[in-house]
Amino acid sequence: PYKIKFDKKQSLFGLTEAKEWVLQANHADKSLIRNKLAADMGNILDNVLFTPHSYVVDVFVNGEYMGVYTLTEQIEVKDGRIEWEKDSAEVDTDYLIELGGEGEKTSFGSSIFNGRLTLYAEIKNPDSDVLTKDQFEFIKDYVTTADNAIIESLS
Repeated sequence: PYKIKFDKKQSLFGLTEAKEWVLQANHADKSLIRNKLAADMGNILDNVLFTPHSYVVDVFVNGEYMGVYTLTEQIEVKDGRIEWEKDSAEVDTDYLIELGGEGEKTSFGSSIFNGRLTLYAEIKNPDSDVLTKDQFEFIKDYVTTADNAIIESLS
């Protein structure tokens, strides 16, 4: 995958202007439509609060064909992307969790945790410099409960 970062905000395909965009690799998907299909399904469902728009594109770098990618919006909390309450001190607030994160330092340790199924989950919102220990424990417990429910349903 590639992350595109412009010097100034750009609107691609008529979407909200932003500096950061993502090209998702489709090399593991022989049909070349899984990422696009998943995003389209998310946009159709009523109860999904945010799904990035996506477009299938051919990518060339310095004239060399790199393959078929899915161009999507960078997932981030900001106007025109995920419009949630940003950096609230409340425990029952909006959270953005990224799987496979690297972890940020917080006042109480790290913003990353593991569940039984959910490995390397990093809390991206609220930002690590305002994330409280109570918020961390709340979302970790919530994800752990969901993990356990899935595991039990498969037994």
